[in-house]
Amino acid sequence: MIGHGRKIATAAALVIAGVLAAQTPPVTLETCAFSDTGMAHIAWSNGSDEYTGIHIGIDGIPAPDSPLPGAATSYDSARLEPGHHTFTVQPFIDDAPAEPQSCAAEALLPPPYDAACEAAEDAWRVQLAWSNAFAYESVKIARNGAEIAALPGDAVEFVDTAPGPGAYLYLIHGTLGPQASEALACAAEIAFVPPAAITLCAAGEDRRLQAAWENGAGSYDGIEVRIDGAAAPDSPLPGDATAYDTAPLDPGAHTLTLIPFIGAFQAQAALCQQTAALPAPESLACAPSNESWEIALTWTAAWPYESITVTRDGLPVATLTGAPESYLDRVPGPGTYAYELRASLGTLDSEAVDCVAAVSVVPPVSISGCSCNAQRVARVAWTNAVPAYDGIEIIIDGEPAAASPLPGDAASYASPPLAPGPHTIGVRPFAGAVYARAAECLVAAPLTPPVDMVCRARSTAPIVDLTWTNTWTYDSVTIFRNGQPAATLSGSATAYADEVPGPGTYAYFAAGVFGNYKADSSGCVLRVTFVPPPRNLTCAPAGMRVQLAWSNPMVYDEIGVLRDGAVLAVLPGSAASFDDTLADLGSHDYAVAGVFGRQTSAPAVCTARATDVLFVRGDVNADGIVDVADVIAFLNYLFRGGRRPPCMEAANLNDDGAANLADIIYALAYTFRDGPAPKAPFPGCGPDPSGGSLGCLSFPPCAK
Repeated sequence: MIGHGRKIATAAALVIAGVLAAQTPPVTLETCAFSDTGMAHIAWSNGSDEYTGIHIGIDGIPAPDSPLPGAATSYDSARLEPGHHTFTVQPFIDDAPAEPQSCAAEALLPPPYDAACEAAEDAWRVQLAWSNAFAYESVKIARNGAEIAALPGDAVEFVDTAPGPGAYLYLIHGTLGPQASEALACAAEIAFVPPAAITLCAAGEDRRLQAAWENGAGSYDGIEVRIDGAAAPDSPLPGDATAYDTAPLDPGAHTLTLIPFIGAFQAQAALCQQTAALPAPESLACAPSNESWEIALTWTAAWPYESITVTRDGLPVATLTGAPESYLDRVPGPGTYAYELRASLGTLDSEAVDCVAAVSVVPPVSISGCSCNAQRVARVAWTNAVPAYDGIEIIIDGEPAAASPLPGDAASYASPPLAPGPHTIGVRPFAGAVYARAAECLVAAPLTPPVDMVCRARSTAPIVDLTWTNTWTYDSVTIFRNGQPAATLSGSATAYADEVPGPGTYAYFAAGVFGNYKADSSGCVLRVTFVPPPRNLTCAPAGMRVQLAWSNPMVYDEIGVLRDGAVLAVLPGSAASFDDTLADLGSHDYAVAGVFGRQTSAPAVCTARATDVLFVRGDVNADGIVDVADVIAFLNYLFRGGRRPPCMEAANLNDDGAANLADIIYALAYTFRDGPAPKAPFPGCGPDPSGGSLGCLSFPPCAK
């Protein structure tokens, strides 16, 4: 019964509690979240103004400061462990609690703090430091979005070896299990670029500054080059360049500056300082005079100098202002002299250049006469500067003359005949082994022409025989006829047979050619009267017609044609053919001769035999058929001016010696009334048995 009583009491208590709970309204949760410091914030609105207090539960355990006052509307926890947490808010009035209201939130892992990033000034290195807000399992570091390190959880510093100059953003975050904190950010900029280490710095004789170096960064993006502060024409160089030569620089001190760069960052400048030498005068020559105690110094100024010092045998003899290129030094007498030249510009002196000259003067002669006669003998006269030399050398075109040297007191010279053309003759006296300057003159040896030209015309041919005598061994001889070249012969030729185009007057001369020279002979003039006959005469019989053809060697005034010794025709001088249509039957001799002026050529002759033409009597139109068309053709000829029949004997049907109306009647009777047939030859081809007199020039049907 006691147990039953307890059950009844418990049930009653529950009923009472339920009744009481139903009498206490719950809160309404509004906020349930963690801050980034790991502390939870719970906010709500109260369902009653009469709460006695409010119980706060965390993960099923009362909060340390629970219960709160009944008017409280929020709660901030202490820092909680990262992870999932459940919170309950249960108000109560006296001993009557309301229904608890719960919410859950995630406590985040707190990030590190107080980050510092410091870039080194002389290396690609960044020092990172921070403070940890929690006992992390690890600390991870990212550079510009890429993870570069995973450190132990208690790490608070890190040294990053960066890939080069630039701006870097670092993110530091702690991890605990699967959780990672928010990132702690810091930034650093590396401006350092390793400089180039110069290994060679020199200035050559060509005034080019030469530099070589080692790249501190292996390869830069580029290398800026400055010469005396100004950018070099080919700057910047490629990033892997390790050497550079300037163009020739002005003499003086120069600075070559190398500034490597990567991106927008520059390394400290590396300097190469050298002095470009002042170039020395060039091509120094010392030429002693052959007429005085003077030595002419000449050179080429290699730069606009301020002055040039001339030293003879170690002693200064002249200081020349500016940059002259010659100096005439008067020496005290014969001897050998050593010279040095040194140029100056500001504080710079060039290297010395030197030369040596020996003075041993022999005065030259003075030429007073120089000529060459028609026989090509040159004559030179001169005046000696001293009573007598040891000898006098004669030089013709650079070679000693055959009679050279002459006696020392000689004052003239006559050469052997010279080749046609210009010649230089030098007169050079000497004393001992020393020669004076040669005194020279120029002569021109004329080319003598062929002589004794004779012209003879042949009486039997249009040929003129020419002969002459050569006065030199020419390269060639050209024959001119009436001012025009007629032939070019070998240089040794002395005769030529010229075939002229016809009778006429001809003027000849011969020209000897030697090199670039030509000499014309006196000529000769003669009249050629020979008229050449026509050539290649042919006589071709064609029935009773004989066709003559020939070629003309010239244009005649006229051409005569003879048959059997009688003049048959006189033709124009250019005619080359003739048809004899009136030849009698039998053999005939023909002659053709050209006439020019009063001269007639020898005749060209040929023989031909005239034969009767084969025809068919009655075939007037020569179409191979005897029919009414022949009657019509003959009527048109007789009464209407029609074409003459080619064979008149064919129209003479009755063979009475005449072609007339009677023959037409004869033809009509044969054609339409069975009259007699035409006289022979009929009906086939044949000659005229009666030897007709009307003529038959051609009859094609019988010629096939």
